[in-house]
Amino acid sequence: MMTRFAPLAAAAMMLAAPALADDHDDTIGTWAGNLELGEQDLRVIFVFTDEDEDGTLEGVAYSPDQTDMPLPVGSVALADDVLTVNIPQVGATYQGTWDGEAFAGTFSQGGAQLPLTLESSDWTPAAE
Repeated sequence: MMTRFAPLAAAAMMLAAPALADDHDDTIGTWAGNLELGEQDLRVIFVFTDEDEDGTLEGVAYSPDQTDMPLPVGSVALADDVLTVNIPQVGATYQGTWDGEAFAGTFSQGGAQLPLTLESSDWTPAAE
């Protein structure tokens, strides 16, 4: 009885693999959101690329309301529609869940946890 399910399980795994790759490919690009800090909003921008030969996501972060300089992202992970970004230089993390249109989640830094929704964006860094 178990042998009948083995080919079905193998076929299901092969069909699932492209879906994961599509999720990864759909994450490549620019994502922007606003942190609401009382009377002031602070834009947060992530630019994700796929420059590693092993297909690992990489990225940089921008806070254009504070500086034009990019912040290196330590790690980017996408698993089960959850995007996790670590920015060690400023002690910040972001974790958001894909809701079909955007990543809705939380930006954490220095003990503060703020809601942040990231949407696909055409934002580009200022010319250097």
